[in-house]
Amino acid sequence: MSATQAPHQAALAALRLAGAVTGARSQRISVRVDPGVMRAAAARLGLTNPSDVVNASLAVAAAPDRFKAWWTDAEATLPDDFELAV
Repeated sequence: MSATQAPHQAALAALRLAGAVTGARSQRISVRVDPGVMRAAAARLGLTNPSDVVNASLAVAAAPDRFKAWWTDAEATLPDDFELAV
């Protein structure tokens, strides 16, 4: 991801390369969300349209990510002598 590319743009690009993006925004869903969470996501993503916020959020959740893969791997544990480098 470049310094100027937002995380959701990088996620969408990765999903495009993987063939997961259809290019059509045709699936209609109806959900209830916490308005505070929606505002926070919109602000974080720099978006205002609720459909764009949901689509970008799903892209970020679905995109391949080495950390997410490691985190969800049941075998991935930190060594006993791990120290946070701050």
